[in-house]
Amino acid sequence: MRWQTPDPLVLLVFVDPVLVPPAQPYGAQIICETLANRGIRASTIWPNLAPNPIAALTREFQQLRPAIVGFSFRNLDSASVNHEQHGSFADLLVDYVATLRRHAITAVGGSGYSIDPIRLLRDTGAHIGFIGPAAYEFAEFCDRILQGSTVHLAAAGLETAVLPDAKYPPRLRPQRLGGAGAFHDTAFRWAHLVGGTVPVRTKTGCSLRCSYCVVPSIEAVAYRQCSEIERELAMIAAAGCGDRIFIADGEFNLPSPKRATEIARHIQRRFGKMLRWRCYLEAGFITDELPPALAEAGCTAVSLTVDSLSNDVRRALGKQTEAATAIRGVEQCLASGLTTNVNILAGAPGETTDSLQETATQLQHLLRGGASVFIAVGLRVYPGTPLAQTAAKPSHDAFVQRDATDHALASYCAPFAPEAVRGFMNNLLPPSAKVVYLPVDRDDSFYQQLATAASHLTETPNAAAEQFHALAVETGRPEAMLGHLYAERQRRRTLDTETACP
Repeated sequence: MRWQTPDPLVLLVFVDPVLVPPAQPYGAQIICETLANRGIRASTIWPNLAPNPIAALTREFQQLRPAIVGFSFRNLDSASVNHEQHGSFADLLVDYVATLRRHAITAVGGSGYSIDPIRLLRDTGAHIGFIGPAAYEFAEFCDRILQGSTVHLAAAGLETAVLPDAKYPPRLRPQRLGGAGAFHDTAFRWAHLVGGTVPVRTKTGCSLRCSYCVVPSIEAVAYRQCSEIERELAMIAAAGCGDRIFIADGEFNLPSPKRATEIARHIQRRFGKMLRWRCYLEAGFITDELPPALAEAGCTAVSLTVDSLSNDVRRALGKQTEAATAIRGVEQCLASGLTTNVNILAGAPGETTDSLQETATQLQHLLRGGASVFIAVGLRVYPGTPLAQTAAKPSHDAFVQRDATDHALASYCAPFAPEAVRGFMNNLLPPSAKVVYLPVDRDDSFYQQLATAASHLTETPNAAAEQFHALAVETGRPEAMLGHLYAERQRRRTLDTETACP
C-alpha cells in the first residue's frame, strides 16, 4: 500500500477509489521522482486499498509527519451515465483533505482536479492546487515551502498553481514532462491479480477538440524524449511486467501518426519482441505504416476511438474525419493482426434512430471482420467542454440528466433515455460476446476484499495469504486463488530471508 524513500518530508496521496480496472498511481510516482531529483524525500500512499481509507491515511500521516501533503486526484467520477455506479468522487477528495489540512500544507492536483480546479479547491479547503502535468512546479513549490516560505510566496511565478482567492484557472501552457523513477509494487501485483496494465506516457494533451473531452482544457500538448520512454519501459520489463504495458496517451497517434510510428519502431529496435503493450488510437488518423509498425514492436491490442459511424453525429462531436476514414482505420488494424476494440458513444447530440441504425450497420461489418465493440450509452457532461455549452441550451433539456451527487456534472443522451437507446442498439446488433455495453456490472465488494488482501502482500504476507485463502474458498474466483499463490510465494521468500545465515 505504501511506496517510499527514507524519512519522507512530502506525503503523496493517490485519491482513486476505482479498483477495477486498476490504475498505477503513475502521476504520483512521477512527482515522487521529480521531488527526489530536487533532494526532497517523499512517500506515496494509496488509501483505497485499505478497508478503512481515512484511518489508513491518518495512521500514515502520524507515522511520517510530513510538512506537505499532495493529493493526486485522478478521476473526478466514473465517467458513467449510470448514477448508481460511483457517481462523483469529489466528496472523497473533500474528506481526505479535511483529515489533514489543519496539520500540514495541503495541495491538490491531477487530471480529475484539473477539470474543475476553482470549485474543487474551494470545496476541499486545500491550501493550493496545481493543474495539468505540474510535477516540476510542484517540486519547486515544495522546495520553497521547506525553505520556510509562505504558501503565497512559494506559488509566485508558478504557471500551474491555483490559490484559494483565484477567480479563474491559469492559462494552459506546455509544461516540462518528468518520468517515474519506480513503480508501486502493490499496484504491480494488483494489476496481475485483476488483469491490469502498467502505464507509460509519451506525451500529454490532444490536438483534437471533441465536444465531450476534457483533455484540451486540462493539458497542453507536450512531448517526452524517446530516451525517457525507453528508460521506463526497461524498468517495467525488469520488474516482470513487460507483458502488460499501456501507452497512457489519450490517443497515441495524435497529433502525429508519424511520431507514433517512429516511437513504435524505436521500441522494436531497442526491445525486439520482448514487450507486450496496448494503446488508444483515434480511428480517423491511422496511416498505412502505423498498424504494421505497432504489431512489429509488440503491440497486441488497440482501443480505437470511433464514437459514431454516422457523419452527422461525428460532426456534432467535433470529429475531423468522415465515417469511411474511421472504418478504414479499423480495417487496417485488423489486417495487421492487432486485437481491435471499437469504442462507440451512443446518444450524442444530433443522434436519431436513423443515425443509430447507420452506426449499427457499419458495426456489423466490423464485427464480421473480427473487431470487438464497446458501447457507452450516453455521454458525461464536464465543465468547460463544448458539450456543456450544448447541454445548457433549453432546446436540449429533454436529453440532460443532472447528477444529484455533484451539481457541476450531468449526463446527455439522445434521442431517448439511456435504457431505451441501449435496447434499440441491442435489437440492431446480433447477440455476441464481442458486443459489450458499458459500464460492465461487477461486484465491488469482492474487489474491495481482494484489494484489502493485496495491501498486505509486501509487509504482512501471512495475513495476505489468510485473506486470499478465505476469499478463494468463499467465492472460487480465480483472482483470489492467484492472490493466494502470490502471498504464499512472498511468505516463503520472507521466511527464507529470516532464516538465512548472516
